[in-house]
Amino acid sequence: MKLLNVEIASAGYQNEKPIIHNIQFDLQDGELIGLIGPNGAGKSTTIKTILGLMEHKKGAVELKEGVTYSYIMIVSYFLKRIEGKLKRYVITFVLFVLMSWFSQLVYSLWSIGADFPVIIASAVLLSGALIRASQLLKKISALEFEVMLEQEEKTKYIKWIFMMAPDLEKPVVSMRTKPLLFRNSRRIFNTRTAITGLAELFLKIFMRNPSYIFSYFQIISVSAAGILLIPPLWIKVIVSGVFLFLMYSWLSLTWDKAIMSHPFTKKYSEKDYYFTARNRTVLALFLLAIFLLGLFLSASTLILARFSFPGA
Repeated sequence: MKLLNVEIASAGYQNEKPIIHNIQFDLQDGELIGLIGPNGAGKSTTIKTILGLMEHKKGAVELKEGVTYSYIMIVSYFLKRIEGKLKRYVITFVLFVLMSWFSQLVYSLWSIGADFPVIIASAVLLSGALIRASQLLKKISALEFEVMLEQEEKTKYIKWIFMMAPDLEKPVVSMRTKPLLFRNSRRIFNTRTAITGLAELFLKIFMRNPSYIFSYFQIISVSAAGILLIPPLWIKVIVSGVFLFLMYSWLSLTWDKAIMSHPFTKKYSEKDYYFTARNRTVLALFLLAIFLLGLFLSASTLILARFSFPGA
């Protein structure tokens, strides 16, 4: 089933010269198409032309009836401008849930033959997205807009590289005279071995650093909310799988960042007991996260069933 048919002769004029020309392709149901090229090649211009945000000469951009994409693209663009990670995560999750419910409503209306409400809703969303995007694009030229998006992508990948390199990135630590936990540096384990020593060191670093604790419970809470609120069962399974993978990977990276960042502990990285301590500690925190997730879901389900909320 053909979802999109694109035939663009030329578009995106800069100094009376077209940025792109002779663009032609089809998008079938289930296909994934990527635009690859250097800076200034016209990737963003092509996308804006397909979305109807930029005029083009000759050709046509035909979209299957009932399918809309402009609103989702604009929402994704403005989410990047929201300051604060927590606020951005909350808004993204709420939009994801609302879009999930909206897509199910559209599918239900379409399946029973109620075409008119679907067409009206699509027209309203498309008009709002085009009006807001046109106001934004008037401020800068097409070439500047494309270069800005390319620079954002480069910066994002550079941040990933720094995040994966414990020697380059250091966690932000607030200086105190005495920490909130383990002020007298009491022992967690009665038996002192190389394995328990490394595990105890990491646990104290982990619990004394607010950013680690916040990220740990943030992953659990967001995953629990997604499993609890999103109706389709297959999405619940996907969210659960993503939680397991993300939590274990994050704990492993956090261990490497905390232990490998100091030269006194980095020298033990080739020892067998180092890997044993790493695996045991990461696994223990991983199982604790699964237990907390299950506890939260069980308590939420009991509360919903007790008060007879919809969807309980």
